[in-house]
Amino acid sequence: MVPDPHAIPGKPDVFEACELTVCHKLATNADYYTSPIQRLATVKRRGLGDAANHLLSRSRPNARDPYLDPEVIQHLKPIQKHVNKKHTAIAQLRTIQMKTGEKFQECLIMLSYCAQEADMPKDRWKEELHRLKLLPVPQNQGIIMRQNDSINFAAFSLQCTRRSKTIEERLAVRTLNRISQS
Repeated sequence: MVPDPHAIPGKPDVFEACELTVCHKLATNADYYTSPIQRLATVKRRGLGDAANHLLSRSRPNARDPYLDPEVIQHLKPIQKHVNKKHTAIAQLRTIQMKTGEKFQECLIMLSYCAQEADMPKDRWKEELHRLKLLPVPQNQGIIMRQNDSINFAAFSLQCTRRSKTIEERLAVRTLNRISQS
């Protein structure tokens, strides 16, 4: 049996992940949760905080219109929906910047996450990667590749990752040399 997922705390960004986990748990354990009341209890057990308050009135034994198990998540979706999800992701994408000592891959992961949340077409990702506030050397080295339309995002990000790794290694060697010379 799959263990219970983390509780849905009533935050829109967390709700979607928890919703998927609950649905997967119910599907995986379909032979265990054979009755609607078991499935309903499993879904409701995950709804905590503000989300639980929305379920209370129709969950009582004497409720006029008690929930059926598939209805619970459908009821919570519009309440928990993050209406500004795309705008928030785009705004977050535009604030990503590489700090000294930070790995390029961390910025790349954040870019990928934000671009997906913003539902941005993949053909724009390369431009967004170049727009990031990277350290000067990787950014300057990426200009030529960015202008080449035959290079897609995957190839562009791979080259940027390689160049960034080379720069990190060179900086580490310089640091070791300075330390050994002192």
